[in-house]
Amino acid sequence: MNYGEYDKEMKEWLATLHTPPVVEVEKTEILFELSLPNNSSVRDIYARTVKGIARGKNKYPNLEEKGYYYKFSNGYGAHINVRYVQKNEAKDKMKKSKGFCGYDWMIDSILTKGKIIATGTDEQND
Repeated sequence: MNYGEYDKEMKEWLATLHTPPVVEVEKTEILFELSLPNNSSVRDIYARTVKGIARGKNKYPNLEEKGYYYKFSNGYGAHINVRYVQKNEAKDKMKKSKGFCGYDWMIDSILTKGKIIATGTDEQND
């Protein structure tokens, strides 16, 4: 048997198969996930803190999907991961969330300034 002919026949047969197109659901929700990586005593408490904002992609077109870090003067730090998700994923995450535990000002700073800046200052704390 000539495997070259077999491969050709196989490719032709595969080309006749119809595969349905992959339908992507638009990611319209912004999800903010908070973690406190430098503080082991509260790390588990804040492990499931999530906040979502509906229809964020249209309202905040310049918001980047990435992680934002803030270092407090006491040596602890906060990390907020920002990503766009589908509506159902945001809803599931929000059900399991413990709220944003007083760190909403960081979200406001990310949305208005593109980085985390403490209230009342102009300094970015990397």
